[in-house]
Amino acid sequence: TGLGLGWLVPIGVAWLMEFLPERRRAAIVAAVISCFLGGWILASLAALVVIPHFGWRAFFAVGATPIVVAVILVFWGPESPSWLFARGKRDEALAVLARIGRQHPSTQALAQMETAPRTNWFALFSSQHFKSSLIIGAMYFLIAMVSAGITQWLPSMLMAHGISMRNTFIYFLVVSIGPVLGTIAMGMLLDVWGRRRCFIVFWIGASVFITLFAFITSPAGVMAFGFGLTSCTVATFSCLDVITAEIYPVELRASAIGFGMGLSRLGGASGPLLGGYLVAAHVGYTAFFLVFAVPPLINAVLAMKLRYRDGDETPHKLQAEARSWTR
Repeated sequence: TGLGLGWLVPIGVAWLMEFLPERRRAAIVAAVISCFLGGWILASLAALVVIPHFGWRAFFAVGATPIVVAVILVFWGPESPSWLFARGKRDEALAVLARIGRQHPSTQALAQMETAPRTNWFALFSSQHFKSSLIIGAMYFLIAMVSAGITQWLPSMLMAHGISMRNTFIYFLVVSIGPVLGTIAMGMLLDVWGRRRCFIVFWIGASVFITLFAFITSPAGVMAFGFGLTSCTVATFSCLDVITAEIYPVELRASAIGFGMGLSRLGGASGPLLGGYLVAAHVGYTAFFLVFAVPPLINAVLAMKLRYRDGDETPHKLQAEARSWTR
């Protein structure tokens, strides 16, 4: 199951990016990814309804129902025009463009797409993309480590700090809404503030909220700062797919996102382990969260060093580009 889902996400994002207008691309992709986050909440609610009455096997059957969507996409989903052009299937590619209402690419653009060399996975580490791949990989790893570490240990840390189990899960449910709203908000702000500025603000915001959470344990503080820290951390994690897909050429998009998400899985495994070591070392509630406040700051510094799409992270240039193919 993990392998299958791991394949789907980078392919889905790269595929979606190809059909979206640049001026609204970030907001739309972020909104779609927020549906993925909303699925977590829906799954939790479905488990409460299904498992007590029908058992855990029935719940897995419910989880398999999205295969219907996969079947629909296989038969009716449009193929990637860039992929078709690169393999000499011009008529099929033009039919896809006409079907989705996209303008006919210029003669020059057609020639470039049809003569583009097929790129393998190792091109991520060529001289052209090496620095970007290292930075993107580190960003995915660090933010996944923070997100998974805090999420896995949050209920236990709150109960150890004197908050009842019932209130802990009420707080946790409220905090779980944050990533959905945060991802949608960040997606829209990416097109307003620009890529670099938006990521720096959100990663610094994540570090600030985690720090405040370390010192505030009142019910209102737990919900407010917990909402803030999950909004910022998961939003930056989700929107990394957007800038990764923009930085790399079409033929490398899925590979680049897959590389980043692979490292995020390692980060996701490292976060709970780090939390376990901190708990075993008896560092205390405040120090526990202060440790997790550091990686977002590192990512904020890395965001300053990353070369964004076409060397320009501002939305003004993106909107001014006169490329009929990508519009």
